[in-house]
Amino acid sequence: MGETGMVSRTIEQHGLSSFHKRLFLIGGSGYFFDALDVASLSFVLPALASLWHLSMTQTGAIGSSTFVGYFFGALTAGFSGDRHGRKRVMIAGLIIFSLGAFGCAASPGVTSFMLFRGIGGFGIGLESVIIAPYLTEFVPVRWRGRFAGGMAGFMSFGFLGAALAGYALVPQGANGWRIFTALCGLPIILAWWWARALKESPVWLESRGRTDEAADVLRTIYGSTVIVPQPGAPDRNQLPLPPTRLLTPGNRLTLFRTCGIWFFFMFSYYAFFTWMPQLLVLNGVTLSNSIYYSIATFGAQIPGYFVAAWLNDKIGSHRVLTIYVTCAAATCIGIALHPTIEAIRYGGMVLSFFLNGSNAAYYAFTPFVFPAALRARGAGLASSAGRIGAVIAPICMGAVYPLVGLRGIFLLIGAILFLAVLTVPARGAAVRTSGRIVAETSAAPP
Repeated sequence: MGETGMVSRTIEQHGLSSFHKRLFLIGGSGYFFDALDVASLSFVLPALASLWHLSMTQTGAIGSSTFVGYFFGALTAGFSGDRHGRKRVMIAGLIIFSLGAFGCAASPGVTSFMLFRGIGGFGIGLESVIIAPYLTEFVPVRWRGRFAGGMAGFMSFGFLGAALAGYALVPQGANGWRIFTALCGLPIILAWWWARALKESPVWLESRGRTDEAADVLRTIYGSTVIVPQPGAPDRNQLPLPPTRLLTPGNRLTLFRTCGIWFFFMFSYYAFFTWMPQLLVLNGVTLSNSIYYSIATFGAQIPGYFVAAWLNDKIGSHRVLTIYVTCAAATCIGIALHPTIEAIRYGGMVLSFFLNGSNAAYYAFTPFVFPAALRARGAGLASSAGRIGAVIAPICMGAVYPLVGLRGIFLLIGAILFLAVLTVPARGAAVRTSGRIVAETSAAPP
C-alpha cells in the first residue's frame, strides 16, 4: 500500500471530530507541562545561585543539564517512535520527566539536582519530540498547520504559568524552589488518561503493514462505515527504512537545513529565556521583581504563538518562520543599542512574541519534510540538534556575560538568530505542507 494509501485519504475525507479535540488537548497539555518544567529553571536558578553560592559557570551548567538529557531523549524518541510506535514513547516520556521533577525537589545539592534535571530532560525529549509527528498524523491536511501550531501554543501558557508560580512560590522561603519544582512533577497523573484516550497512529500502522489495526483505529474515530484499508504490497516508502536513508540525496539537505534551524534558534531561545531573570538580578533588580517583570515577558508568548499558528496555513510556515525570526533578531539588536533594564523589560516582551511565534512555525513543518517511515527519526534528529544549541547557550551566556555585558549578550543572540534565518529554505515547496496529504509531504527516499 503506497504512502498515499487509504489511511491518509480516509483522514482527508473527514473533518475534525471530538476525537481530534481530545487529541488537541492531550498534545497541548504535554507541551504545557514541558514548558512549565523547562521554564521553572529560569526562576529557580537565581535562588539556587544564592543558596548554594554558585559561580556563573556553575549556574550555566545547571541551566544546560536539562538539555543534555533532552538531547538523548529526542534521539531515542525519533528512533523508537518509528520502530515501536508513537503512543508508548509519548507516555513513557511523561512519566520519566515527572519523576525527574520530584527528584529535583528532593535534591540536597548541585550534583543530584543536575542529575535529576538530566533525567527529567530525557523524559521531556521523549515526549515533546513525538507529539507533533504523532498527533498531527490523525489530522486532515487543511487543519494541520493550525493544529500543530495551536498545540505548540500551549507552551506559552506553560511559560506564563512558570512565571506566575515562580513569583508566588520561589521568593517565599528557603524551600519555595522545592515546592515549585515538585509542582512540575504533577503531570504524572495524566499518564492514565493518555493511555486510555490515545490510539496508535493509523499512518504509522499502515507504514508497518498492520492495515487491520489501522482500520480499527479509523473505525474508532469515524465509525463503522469508514472505508477499510485493504492489505497490499507496500511501496518502498512504507517499508521500514534504515536511518542512513536520511543521508541520501533526497533527504540530506532537508535534514541538514532543518537541524540548522533548530540549532541556531534553540541557542538563541534558551540564551534569552534561561538567563533573563538572572540578568535582571545581576543588574540590581531584586529576585522578586525580576520574576515579576518576567510575567509580562512570558505572557507575550501567547499572542505570538497563536497569531503564527493562524498564519501557518495562510502564508506557509516557512514564511512565518522567516518573518518572525528576522523580527526577533532585529529586536535583539535594538535592545543591544540601549541595554537598560527598561529595554530588557519592554524589548523582552517583543522578543518573546517573535521567538515563540517562530516555535509555532517550525513545530508545524518539521515532521512533514521527512517521509512517513522516517518522520519521527527526522524530527528527533532536528530536535536533538536544537538541544545541542540549548545545552551550549546557558553555559555560553554564563561565561560571556562577565566579558561583554548586556550589550554583547544581545548582540550575540541577534547574530545567532540571523544565522537561523539563513538556514530557512528559500523555496516554500521545501517546507510548506499546507494543501497536501500527510504522507505526501516529503519526497520519496531514493
